[in-house]
Amino acid sequence: MTADLSVESASLSEDNRDQMFPSNGNEAANIRPVDAILGNLVPAKSKLSYDKAWTLFKEHCQLQPGELPKEEHVMGYFDFLHREKKYKSSTLWSTFSMLNHCHQLEFGGLKLQDKFPRVKIQLKCYNAGYERKVAKVFEKSQIDTFLAMDHDGPVGFWLLRKAVAAIAFVGGLRIHELKNLKVEDITEAADGIWINYTPAKQRGEVKRSRFLVPLNPTNPARCYASHIKAYLTAVKSSISKLEKQSDLFKGCLKGGGFSRQAMGINYLYKIPHVIAVQLKLDDPQAYTGHSFRRSSATQLANAGATSTDMRRFYHWKNDDTANRYIDQSAVHGQRIGNLLTGAENSATTSTAVIETRGQEDGNGSITRHSTQICMTSANPSSKNNSIFHITVQSGGNLNINCGA
Repeated sequence: MTADLSVESASLSEDNRDQMFPSNGNEAANIRPVDAILGNLVPAKSKLSYDKAWTLFKEHCQLQPGELPKEEHVMGYFDFLHREKKYKSSTLWSTFSMLNHCHQLEFGGLKLQDKFPRVKIQLKCYNAGYERKVAKVFEKSQIDTFLAMDHDGPVGFWLLRKAVAAIAFVGGLRIHELKNLKVEDITEAADGIWINYTPAKQRGEVKRSRFLVPLNPTNPARCYASHIKAYLTAVKSSISKLEKQSDLFKGCLKGGGFSRQAMGINYLYKIPHVIAVQLKLDDPQAYTGHSFRRSSATQLANAGATSTDMRRFYHWKNDDTANRYIDQSAVHGQRIGNLLTGAENSATTSTAVIETRGQEDGNGSITRHSTQICMTSANPSSKNNSIFHITVQSGGNLNINCGA
């Protein structure tokens, strides 16, 4: 039986071979040159920058086509960029990354850092005294103040900017991720508004992500979800038959409504600056498109999030960036200060659920739910640790007992 099946499979494969692998009589013509294949491996958006960096390097070193660069070529070129061109450390590293990629494509996967390890030592030396320039950060209270403000001018203008601030701050989105949001990516639910988006800087399989902008019924003026709802309502009233596949953020009209045309990325990039001007903050020019993402990460670190939480939420490749925010957070500074000095801070506590029980009736329904919660001071020597016993019965009665 096995032999018959194998013969039948072979015969089927041969019968379908012409359909599966059509031949035009010249199989060699169907094989693309390796250079043509490799030329498409660089993202189209970055290809011009990569080609320009590689061309400038070869022209400076006077390399012939196909000639392998030597260590003195590479190190001499970066010395030239550092001393003559006054390139900053960040620009030198990005140039090195582009040259390394082009070198791998042209010379069979050979990496510059493997062939010339002293080049990275050279670049690290150029880091001395370098202070990275970053976008300024909003405090959460400042975002809250902006959302609660009344503004002069077209209503639509401010509705859009408040919606952008709410989504970008809660989701920690980059400007390109904001620009790529569609109307269909917004889902209203009982607990708030869910935002679906495609994280940027994905080189492998493209994965979607989502986050919740929760409702805050106790303080509607500072409810982030309500500002998104207000914007969507205004857009739907201004644009008849709004397409779900269209861009979420629309251009504003002078009369206060919205047009079908999508808002440009440069306008989105300037929104943090506009907010800083409204709040009368110092150096408003330093608030750029990346301010929302940095503000979100700063707030999450101050709230006590772990590096794993932050790496997963912001889609960072490793914990280095998360640790940078955590090291600068108020919670981290408070905890380290308390550990070093033995000082107590009643506001700094940790909470852990240490036991949960449920009692069922004969029909499988829970009639009594009991939970023990332990609240511990940040100071290990503190004697103010407490255990709360919380009991909820089927009738809705809530009992809380505290014991040391």
